[in-house]
Amino acid sequence: MEKFLSSYKENRKIFLGDTDSYTIVQNGYTEDELIFKIKMATLLYDVVFIPAAYMWQSEQMKEVMYKIHPLILTENVLPIIRKSKETRDIKDYFEKRQSETKNLKNMEVFRIPSLATEIADADDRKEMLFLNGMNCCLHLEEKSVKEEFIDLWRNDLSNSTDINAISMILYRSNIDFKLYKAILQKLKNDVDYDNFSRSVLIDYILKLNISPNVKLMLQERVSWLYLRANAKASQSDFYLSKSAENKLVHKANVEMYIELLKNFGINERMIRSLAVEELLRIKYSPEYLNFISSYNDLVENIYYEQINIVEKTNKRINAMLLKENIKRRVWNKLSAVYGVSSTIFIGLIVNYFSGSDINNIALGVSGGAAICSYILKKLEIVNNSISNTSFYDFKEFVIKEEYKKKMQRSINGVIL
Repeated sequence: MEKFLSSYKENRKIFLGDTDSYTIVQNGYTEDELIFKIKMATLLYDVVFIPAAYMWQSEQMKEVMYKIHPLILTENVLPIIRKSKETRDIKDYFEKRQSETKNLKNMEVFRIPSLATEIADADDRKEMLFLNGMNCCLHLEEKSVKEEFIDLWRNDLSNSTDINAISMILYRSNIDFKLYKAILQKLKNDVDYDNFSRSVLIDYILKLNISPNVKLMLQERVSWLYLRANAKASQSDFYLSKSAENKLVHKANVEMYIELLKNFGINERMIRSLAVEELLRIKYSPEYLNFISSYNDLVENIYYEQINIVEKTNKRINAMLLKENIKRRVWNKLSAVYGVSSTIFIGLIVNYFSGSDINNIALGVSGGAAICSYILKKLEIVNNSISNTSFYDFKEFVIKEEYKKKMQRSINGVIL
């Protein structure tokens, strides 16, 4: 069935960057790891968006697609293709990609195995036809991925507040300040915007006269920007496992959510053992719906406190009369400090629930059905604590004040 993005405006949506073939090859993700991440994203959000091309670009995702097809048929996972005026269906999308990428094979950058997977190949036709046969995909409607990617790229070149931006990666390296300015100017003006893509940018970066380590950091940032552009084009939240953002508190932080569940006695092994049907039974249960609503409220409260702290700290550093080399060292240290944000958040939640009976339940017999019941029982105990009036005070006041104290203490240790 043909679907459009506008139909999902009210749904909580996540774009799962880990399913991208470049990311899979670069990090060596296995089929089981990818299925686990898709399951967790399915629990955390109403719908998981994955570009249709990702389903056949890597050997791992080819196998994953067959195993998660019930999630696609129930619209918990949706393959994304371009606007309906550009592509009719998945088959048409595949054939257009074949035409677009056939002349790219000879580019030097495609000798990198992770980028070579982007070339649409006749060997991928079987998986494409299987996916097309499900008759379930989502059309983008507004800005294209390329348009969003260009916007993000240009912003990153002038961004002096995000310590992971292209400009800040170069700034925090040990290159000469004049060279730093010259490279930024080249990256802004000399890249090929007509054929703008991740591979074109990486090809350009690999030819720069900078250290291999800085090149790799820039390469990974370019890939992050490309995947982030996909999320923006699909109007969804964004998650990528190997991202500096995963140390910060935000709703799409799947890693943070996994860590919280682990502290409640719901571990990775249990989620992996659940069949898709059992996973969906949990997701749509009253116990889980109440739990995830309260969790999202907590995340939202701390997210805004976190943003305020980061913005104030950035302004404070930029206002300090420091030599450039000293300021660079401060920024480098600060990235490690921000890395404790989600740890502080999880610790405060776990501490609040430490007096409950949540960890007194033992899992009896093994098997998916037993694990499903066990998880629902755990969530019921958490929900009993959430219903207490003390939880409102914790959510609205206590956790925010404790979080601010602990974060400020860490930041002061670097700046003062």
